Amino acid sequence: QDIDLKNKILYVRSKPENKVKDHEERAIPLCEQAIQVLKEASKFSKGRFVFSRNGKPTISIRKQLERACRKAGLKKVFPYMLRHTFAVLCLKSGIDIYDLKEMLGHSDIKTTERYLHTTGIHLKQSIEKLNQTISKIFS
Repeated sequence: QDIDLKNKILYVRSKPENKVKDHEERAIPLCEQAIQVLKEASKFSKGRFVFSRNGKPTISIRKQLERACRKAGLKKVFPYMLRHTFAVLCLKSGIDIYDLKEMLGHSDIKTTERYLHTTGIHLKQSIEKLNQTISKIFS
């Protein structure tokens, strides 16, 4: 019920089994690859939860990630690493930092700006905006 595949939206809602830290609900658009991953995951899920164990919601995503990494022979992956990777990939893809702020649920843009230093993208985007403006003037 939190995933609307038709409209490609994921809803983040606070629930008894899954409390949102700031209690702010939000809608996050889904890209086609995310939809495909969710569809594939639903084949293996027992019940209505993406992250579940025996049809019940996972209490600890961290523990489930540890278990999956151990089975796959990978180093430990923490939930924050997934969030961080998402933020950096969004910025590298050219997604506006204010849009990213909304998707991540940050109340202050300064929190989102922490991801800029890992990409160097803000300088590249700024100079590209200048290039586009100059190109318009001289075309």
